[in-house]
Amino acid sequence: MVKILENNSTKLLVNGSNNLKKLKSKDLVHPDESIVLLPYFDELSDELNKNLMHIINGIISSVITENIFDSSDYFQQLNRFIDSFGMHLSKKVLFDLTQFFIEQMIKKKQSKEIIKNCSKSINKLYSNIRFAQFDHNDFIIDWKPLYEFCLLVKNHKISGISVTDLSSPISSLSPFFEPQQQPIIWERLQELLTYDSSMKYFIDFCYMFLTVEGMSSEEHKKYGCSIWFDTLWDLYLTIEMNYTESFTLIYKFKEILRNVPDVIDWNPYYDIIFTKVTRSFAIPTNKSIIGDTMDSICVNSFALFSCYSIGGPNSAIKHFEQTLKCVEFNVHPSNSGDHVSQIISFIKTFTSTFISRISYERINEHKRKVSKEYYLKDEEIDAVAKLLAGPVFMLLFCDHTSYSAFSSVLHDLSALNVNLIGGKLLEHVYSAIFALSEPERLSTTMDSTINIIFQIMRSSIDDLGRKCSTPIPNYWIEKMEEERMSWSTYREGSKMKQLTTHKYSSIRHHTIYLMEIYVNSIDVNDVGRAEASLKTLALIFRSIPVMDFSEALEYYSKGMTEDDKILCLLSKRIPIIVEEAFEKILKAIGHLAVCAAKDSISNIGTMNDTVSKDGEEEKLLKYAITTCVEALFTNSNQKLTDKLFDRLFEFVSTIEFESYTATDLLSGVIGSCLWISNKAWKKFADFILQKLKLVITPEVEKMKEAPSTVLYYAVLASSLFGVRANINIEHEDLICEIIQILWNCECLTAYAIAINGLTTTLSTLTKTCIYPEDELSEKLKSPISKWNPLEEWTKCYKYKDCNIIYFIPSKIELNCAQRISNRFFFPTIDKLDEKLDRDQMRKIISCVVAILKCVQENLKQPQSSILKTAINAHCLPYATGFLGNIEVIDWELRTPNGGNVMELLLNKIEKLIVRSDINDPQFFEMISMSCLVLIEQYSFKKVKYNLFEKEAVETYWNLTAPLHQEYFAILEKMQTISMRTNALVEKYANGCTLNATEFDLRVIKCLMKLGLNDYETVRANACASLAILDQKIFFCREYLMDDIIEVITDQVVENENKLRGSLELIISLNLADTSNAYIRSLIWEAMLKTKVIDEPKIRVLFDSFVESINSISNSGRPSKYEDCVDAPVIISNVAKQLFEESRLNEWKDYTTTDGLQNQRKTYLKWKKDCIDVRNNMVETILKNYIGNPNLHHTREKLARTMIYRCQRQLANTETIKLLLSQLIHEEETMRDEAGSELANYLYKNRKRLVEIDYKPNDGIGAILNSENKRVFGIRKDNLCTVYDSGNLPNNEQKWNDMVFFSKQTANFKWSENMKVNRQIDPFIEKIDEEGEKEIVKWFENEENVDNWLCLRLKNMDDHTSLNKDSIKIIRYVIRNYPSSQKTIQVMKNALIQLIGSKKKEHQSLAAEIFLSISLGIRYRPFKEIEEFWKWAAPTIDSFLDRMNTESKKEWKNAIDRILEDDFDQRRNWWLIEHLIEGSKKERIEEWKQAFRLEIISTTSCWRNIEIVNRVCEIAWKKMRVAVTDILRTGIANTLKTISLLKETNQNNDFDGIDQRFHIETTDDWISRFTENISLLGSSKTLKKVDTTSRKRPVPKSKSEEALLSEPPSKRKRGVSQSTSPETSSQIEAKKSILYFRTLLEFIQQYYSVCCQSWTPQIISLLPRLFEFSNESDYEISEDKDVDIIQNCSSLIHINMSVLLVPAKYSDSIIKTIIDTYNNNSYSWRVRLTIIKFVQVLVYSNMFELKKSGRREVFQQLLFDAISDISIDVRTEASKCLSLFIHCDYVVISDETIIKLNNVMNDKNEKIHERHGACLTLCAIVTAYPFSLPKSMIKPLQMLSCANAKLAIVQNTIKSALREFRQQHKDEWIKTKNVLGERMIFEIENAIVPIYYS
Repeated sequence: MVKILENNSTKLLVNGSNNLKKLKSKDLVHPDESIVLLPYFDELSDELNKNLMHIINGIISSVITENIFDSSDYFQQLNRFIDSFGMHLSKKVLFDLTQFFIEQMIKKKQSKEIIKNCSKSINKLYSNIRFAQFDHNDFIIDWKPLYEFCLLVKNHKISGISVTDLSSPISSLSPFFEPQQQPIIWERLQELLTYDSSMKYFIDFCYMFLTVEGMSSEEHKKYGCSIWFDTLWDLYLTIEMNYTESFTLIYKFKEILRNVPDVIDWNPYYDIIFTKVTRSFAIPTNKSIIGDTMDSICVNSFALFSCYSIGGPNSAIKHFEQTLKCVEFNVHPSNSGDHVSQIISFIKTFTSTFISRISYERINEHKRKVSKEYYLKDEEIDAVAKLLAGPVFMLLFCDHTSYSAFSSVLHDLSALNVNLIGGKLLEHVYSAIFALSEPERLSTTMDSTINIIFQIMRSSIDDLGRKCSTPIPNYWIEKMEEERMSWSTYREGSKMKQLTTHKYSSIRHHTIYLMEIYVNSIDVNDVGRAEASLKTLALIFRSIPVMDFSEALEYYSKGMTEDDKILCLLSKRIPIIVEEAFEKILKAIGHLAVCAAKDSISNIGTMNDTVSKDGEEEKLLKYAITTCVEALFTNSNQKLTDKLFDRLFEFVSTIEFESYTATDLLSGVIGSCLWISNKAWKKFADFILQKLKLVITPEVEKMKEAPSTVLYYAVLASSLFGVRANINIEHEDLICEIIQILWNCECLTAYAIAINGLTTTLSTLTKTCIYPEDELSEKLKSPISKWNPLEEWTKCYKYKDCNIIYFIPSKIELNCAQRISNRFFFPTIDKLDEKLDRDQMRKIISCVVAILKCVQENLKQPQSSILKTAINAHCLPYATGFLGNIEVIDWELRTPNGGNVMELLLNKIEKLIVRSDINDPQFFEMISMSCLVLIEQYSFKKVKYNLFEKEAVETYWNLTAPLHQEYFAILEKMQTISMRTNALVEKYANGCTLNATEFDLRVIKCLMKLGLNDYETVRANACASLAILDQKIFFCREYLMDDIIEVITDQVVENENKLRGSLELIISLNLADTSNAYIRSLIWEAMLKTKVIDEPKIRVLFDSFVESINSISNSGRPSKYEDCVDAPVIISNVAKQLFEESRLNEWKDYTTTDGLQNQRKTYLKWKKDCIDVRNNMVETILKNYIGNPNLHHTREKLARTMIYRCQRQLANTETIKLLLSQLIHEEETMRDEAGSELANYLYKNRKRLVEIDYKPNDGIGAILNSENKRVFGIRKDNLCTVYDSGNLPNNEQKWNDMVFFSKQTANFKWSENMKVNRQIDPFIEKIDEEGEKEIVKWFENEENVDNWLCLRLKNMDDHTSLNKDSIKIIRYVIRNYPSSQKTIQVMKNALIQLIGSKKKEHQSLAAEIFLSISLGIRYRPFKEIEEFWKWAAPTIDSFLDRMNTESKKEWKNAIDRILEDDFDQRRNWWLIEHLIEGSKKERIEEWKQAFRLEIISTTSCWRNIEIVNRVCEIAWKKMRVAVTDILRTGIANTLKTISLLKETNQNNDFDGIDQRFHIETTDDWISRFTENISLLGSSKTLKKVDTTSRKRPVPKSKSEEALLSEPPSKRKRGVSQSTSPETSSQIEAKKSILYFRTLLEFIQQYYSVCCQSWTPQIISLLPRLFEFSNESDYEISEDKDVDIIQNCSSLIHINMSVLLVPAKYSDSIIKTIIDTYNNNSYSWRVRLTIIKFVQVLVYSNMFELKKSGRREVFQQLLFDAISDISIDVRTEASKCLSLFIHCDYVVISDETIIKLNNVMNDKNEKIHERHGACLTLCAIVTAYPFSLPKSMIKPLQMLSCANAKLAIVQNTIKSALREFRQQHKDEWIKTKNVLGERMIFEIENAIVPIYYS
């Protein structure tokens, strides 16, 4: 405890430097250093060590004994410890804990709770260490057990755990793998390598097990990156689109750059990566969105990569610059959209990471462990700041910009180069001041200045040691000096010539001008701007000496720079500015007195407390004003504060408000002032006391609503109490007299002020706090000759520099607090025994609660014994954060006779609750709060900590140097950090509940009684309080049950409110679904006895109780006796070491072998007792409540639910019988419940399959193709896994000999440890339970099944989707009980009946049953499987011919489940072969043909190549008759699968593989299409062909040839029939259209799923796609194919233009584009489409299309297009050219500009040539919307002076100049200076509108 002195209050000096040395001497991993600022640092450090050992002992003991309850508590406490105090542990303890967690995590049959807790703790430990702090040289971890464990998780062998859960923990351990093991790890990882959906696992495992951090460059070159990087890069290149996991690869690449940048030469890879960076922003261009989902997801990963790619020999600064140039064009406010959030996210992540990187390289003690040549250089940091400044300041004005995200960007960016960033922002501020028409712009810039004002003030200091030599132009100073002459802060003689002539090296002096701006912006009518102004002023006042320190020139001028001298001269203005600010604040207060803010609820002219309530604007204004005044008075010198206080006293004494808001605000201002001056406090206190005595007469005391004059001075009196303790001691009588005067008033407002005064005074006297008189405040009292104010300007401190003075209360203060309590508090408590009216009782109890909260820390519970409980599983001391009470003052408030205050209050409360004369709900609510205060401290400590945290963030976040984070800030912030840390210690120490005592039980019982109160609000309040105490109640639940049970089992309900209250208590305390079997059995049985009352609120509560029971999760498994078998406890070596290190006396009996064994026995006994309780409860419910005719149906339903939920998969025989009978219950909800429970039972008790080892015959190594590339997919060595129609298991011998692979494997190489399921006798367990026999018996009864299915059909009237519970039931009945053959026959008979019906619900249910049987029969003997499929396959095939469209979805889902990729389809070969044969049918409706194709071709598994090949060939043959959309879509979907399969067979040349397993490429199939589109070369011909109907079914009697020769009028919409025969050319044309339509659909499907973007054949299609995609919607007529045009347009503009262009295809794409453009001189629309396509294509592939002369080709194309004969082409080319010029993709020389000007003004040139030249010049002018490069000036001059008389040219020039004027309006003054008056005149003259009379 904090010790107190006898006489004088303690000023305890905490020396941060000494404490920091002590902390570092302990050699801890990474502790939170803020604890060095605490006054009890030494004691805290020792207590933290003890507490950590306590936690570690608890974790080890509970985990070893497998006690999940104790272990969860201790793991949670470990997380709280690390969150609160960092890694306050030694390196050895860290590594020992890590080893222990690994051992327990991978332990066989470990509980999932312990696995998750171990993995989370590993992640928590290593996410809180320093970057690259440890590696394999410190600690070695064996990777193999972890790898095998992760494989088990991947293969779902460990339920409840996913690979995602392990990803971060395992990755954090990878630095501890031995480097020599990396090649072996890589070999194992390649077993997972595949090019399909399973690729995610390979990438995840690479992320986890490939070590980057922790290995040196030499080790990486030998064992690491050099081995696996190329493969990962090839994988990244291959995945061009439609894959969302690539961000993990980018993150891995970033790790390489961060840790070992010299291992990889990144220059060859930057083009690809930064192209994808640009694409990740999802920028809209024309109709397209750049990039795809894959790129957008990676935006933050790209930001991290970009951050570390800058610097060093392989710096990507040029690529970064180019990327930002591309982005910059789309961040202008006029281009705002959803992409803005993507860009902000990138910039935010980049800047924060960049700042962190600089800190690690230059500032932090622990530097980045790379060669110094890879550290950032000054010029690189400046370059980044300059590059980011443009887009950042444009984003500032975007509508889609999030201020919260953007504020941190500005704050971080200013640290890179504050003179640059601050200077730009100041230009925006100043220009906004003079742009009177844009007030929003000024508000935006003023708000933004808050974020970097501190950096502006510190601009003469560079944390990186650079010289601040950036010249700042004086233009704005000149403007401001002129402007300020009209401001109220201007004084004659304040102008100085040197201000405008001096060349500044920083922008610090602008602080004074900003102060003037913000003071003049304080206007209560604009609350937003006023708040921003006051907040900024507060930041300034907190950071500087607020005084005139021009006198410092006399003493310290020799050491000053010229900037310093100017600042000293400018400081003369500070007192004037401050005085004006104070006047503005007083005016604002006066304004609020007569005019409330717009959202206020206060009534002007009243001080009534019942109607006074501040609106949001008033709250903001109050906080801003009080914060500003507090900062002002804190850092002002005596002369200024005296002057301001005199003005304040004059204001107060000459005015009187009738507004509570204004008065309260004035009181806050006064309180901020009085804290500083004792003399001022006394003067003001005497004034207030005199006024109160004058206005509060005996008559006024008795008034319920006092006059406004009384309340005005009463509210002002509240400012007197928040003062220093010495004033309270010195003027105790005066303070008590003021409190007494207000205390005696009947008016609630006055009484509340008295209570507030009392609690504030007691808090001041009894609490530890920071002493306000710091180093600066002492200096402010001294003459300037003794200190230099410039040295205190934005002076920052580190922990080692801090000397913080704490106030520690002494006996004097505490005795004073006791006296004041004796005078006011205890007499009030005594009044609780009196019979008073309602208002008096309310006043008394509100006073008691308020004071109780205030002195809670100084109260102690009376001595009482700890409650014993036998109904919980805790075997260890409870996990607590107890720190020896070191944070608590060693003093207790006692009653006047020395008694215990808590005992006194509880006695009063117990009497009050049962008093019959009190029936006030508000009074009882306050009683409830009193009870909560008596027992609960944590919630109040948490609130206290949160308040400090909020203040630290809101008030001081901007007062830090970003490069140092929060550890380098002004002293006031360091003081706040100290208080926040103190509150954190209190929060942690009180964060865990200790055992309940008898006193606690008494308090809780009081709350329980209140929970049964008649008033609903009282009950709700009590339930809320009890919910807060849930941890405390956990220890005493058994003592509370009787009261609840008595009420709910009372059959004579005299008071329904009590019943409601008891139900509310059960629900709020989670007694219905508690895991404690004893409590649950009591509550459940009592609920069954509850009287049925038909009252709505009780029904609702009863339903909530049922929902709580139903919410019991199925994920866990109830304990059974087999789980309670005792076994010897095994203590590993690392556990023994951790036990030995702790050596805590209180743990001696727990950490020995005998102690651990006893714990395990106790825990197992508890589990057995729970099982016994559960079994007894089930037996009781079955006996007394099931089938009881006297029981209400709701109670019987509840009884059934209880039986199911408490047993779940452990249901006994009687319960199973009950479930089975309920399946055919007449009520649907009952059936659904039984179905869900039975399905869960069957699934959880499914029979386990026997796994055996499998060794491939042909080895396990990878295979290379002829080009020496890794082969994926089907190979010679894995042919044994594929579906082979020539080697199907069609007899029993083959079936039994064949190895079936349940999961995809060997796509790249075989696994070393292969497991397969045993074929013969595949299950481990047999039927040995009576309940299971009952299930078999029930489902063998055909009548039962028929009744069940009939009821299922009724359910399907409204919804026909597949029911997962029914599927599970049938599936696992068949699967789990292979000895029963009759179940299959029964289900088969039901299927026969359903499948013959035409009703949709019958067919849908048939799909459900067929799916269930197919899944369940998989592991039956061959004969049974064959018998079923020989019947089912042809039957289903026949059924598909007559299936309804309504049941199509269900059958599609069912067959998809059967043919899922992970399953070995050789088991289903009967079905597959029939489906393939059935797909050949042509005499059925086309939708059925399409359906057949799609259901058999959905697989993308490489093992099923032959299936897909056969189906694709069938689909191809149907092409000639595919006259409807649905069949063409079905064919396209089928062919799409080929492309997917080809990707899974990467680099596969199928060498030595049978031809039927070869895959044709996408290009091969496109070639097939083009061969059948004979007229593809003539788009005009195709367009003239009549559109065919796509919806009419194909007549069965028509042959394919007859169909094609059918007269077109029968298949043409809206055209009269014609009997004239078609010519062969027309037939061929129709055929071409059919193939072309399908081809377009195929390509669209290809782009929706495949990963590779371009192929040679797709490129060859571009000319035709351009031709067909050029039609406008309004020009579509009936003789043109609408769907072809739309599909082509969609492909070109949405799909293909945004594709990534691989290097190998870039030249062919460019050639195709150019040739198409040149060959379409007849069609301007084609040329227009090409220009639009090029704009998007180049913009999204800028780096690749810059290479090898490609830029010149596109430049020439644009020059040709901009002079095109079509104005539309020219206009689009101009837009494209403007974008490319901005991105530096197109560069136009001066000679070209002159030539263009000549052409534009030459009358002899053609109009389109002249207009094209004009558009080119305009493109240059509009290419830079927010800058003014020199290259723009010449074209601008030419346009403004152009003498072309051509109307189209004139209009274009005028439009361009107007756009230029609009783009540069924000900086028009600066633009004028650059361009000169003459050019500005010409521009404005050119754009002026011309009016005709």
